[in-house]
Amino acid sequence: MKKPHTYILSVLLTLIVILSLLGLSGALLLRVRALNPATFTQIVNEKALPARVQDELRSFFKEQENASGIPASVYDNAIAEDQLRPIILDTVSNAFSYLNGKTDTLGITPDFMVLNADMTAFFEQYAADNNYEKDALYDETLAKAVKAGSENIQSACDVFRISLLAQAGLLKKVRRVMPYLSYAIIGALCMLVLAVILLVIVNRKEKREVCYWVGTAVLVSSLLMLVPAVYLQATNWFDRFAVKSDQVFAAVTGYLYKMTGTVITAGVIGLVLAVCLYLLRAVMRRKEVSPTD
Repeated sequence: MKKPHTYILSVLLTLIVILSLLGLSGALLLRVRALNPATFTQIVNEKALPARVQDELRSFFKEQENASGIPASVYDNAIAEDQLRPIILDTVSNAFSYLNGKTDTLGITPDFMVLNADMTAFFEQYAADNNYEKDALYDETLAKAVKAGSENIQSACDVFRISLLAQAGLLKKVRRVMPYLSYAIIGALCMLVLAVILLVIVNRKEKREVCYWVGTAVLVSSLLMLVPAVYLQATNWFDRFAVKSDQVFAAVTGYLYKMTGTVITAGVIGLVLAVCLYLLRAVMRRKEVSPTD
């Protein structure tokens, strides 16, 4: 019969294993997936974000034709997908360089040479057709048109709304936390290993019980991650977000669903591992009770 103190210690150590697994999973999720630029690049490709940005800008410049007097076609070359993709990716790359302390400058300065050339050609043609003198006002108007167009394009390419996160001060907070993520992973892993070792010591007379307690810890921690993640994914919960821009909605929800998908995968792996540990315990117990030759 199992001694009471052995049972109580096993329960306490199992709770520590559960907390360690949750902490380790959370830290790994942040480091490997949530705060990994490769994740964002994958979303850009999967959600065809450059094409979405292009559609958004085409509609915007079409609406602005009457007010600005500049045909939407002037922007066609500047908002081609091959022009927008580098801006989107460079914006993300710069953000992670900032978060990792590789740069103190947040934001990029894209090369809008194509926009500048097409806008200049339009203004020159307009001046020639209307006998308009190229004076200081002409140069100022041209410069303002190029600046306004480039700012609208760059804003639309900020599909993950990094500028808004920066204005809210969130990126500064994440930057302070980033160096400690590795320590958090090591700390949680050490606590996990130590708790399992103590479980082995406490259950040294019945080593098969270690499989039971560790399996239970893995099962509980997996369910704690799996249940809410499955609910969010199954109900398409993030689709409720009210975001006007199609590319921003696709980027943000794509990111959140990718995170829940990762949690679900980790949870399923945990469930399989828990079942394997329970089966191993059953095999070990059967061998102990079976008669020897």
